[in-house]
Amino acid sequence: MISEAAWELGVPVNSHGVSAYSPQNAWASNLGGLPIGAVESYLISPPILLTGGSQATLQFRQNYDFPFLPDDILELGEVLVFTDTTADPLTLGIVEDASAG
Repeated sequence: MISEAAWELGVPVNSHGVSAYSPQNAWASNLGGLPIGAVESYLISPPILLTGGSQATLQFRQNYDFPFLPDDILELGEVLVFTDTTADPLTLGIVEDASAG
């Protein structure tokens, strides 16, 4: 599949009036909010080594809109955490349709 967008850092410009949570920039795969036919993208953080502790907290904000189009096959996003390079990732959430802002 040829992706029509990739992750980029910048100021969101869209018709929904949504701004970045903090600061003004956000990582997004469609900063302009334009219609896109096909996107497959991954935003991967560097590995984090947790020594001397047994738990960590992940916080993030999201805004998404997957408008239904008649020819669509798949419309979703998934948040995964990899805890080990030899283990399957943990699914933290699956997003479909649209967030409420």
